[in-house]
Amino acid sequence: MTMSKFTEPELLADDNHGVYCSQLAYKDLLPYLKQQIKDKIGEESVKVIEEGPDCEWHWDAVNDMEGVELTTEEGVKFYIQSMEGGVWAVPVSYMDTEEYEQWCGC
Repeated sequence: MTMSKFTEPELLADDNHGVYCSQLAYKDLLPYLKQQIKDKIGEESVKVIEEGPDCEWHWDAVNDMEGVELTTEEGVKFYIQSMEGGVWAVPVSYMDTEEYEQWCGC
């Protein structure tokens, strides 16, 4: 994931990975972003995400992760969202645009 000019959604894991998309997206995040998630949802929920979809509470933990506002080192705020095509990093600034409405089908 490149963060330098992060103004539009970036694909973290495509839907070819099926039920493992969220687990793979989390795995590939930079360590400081993983720490932000851990600080917000707790170590147990992070462990559940890392274990994958076979864990009973996986989807609850993924839902919690998607509710966390993250901030890049450059100060860009974003959310992780499961959408058509996979799991995406979506900048908060993009979420207030018409493009976002078209992109997400809102």
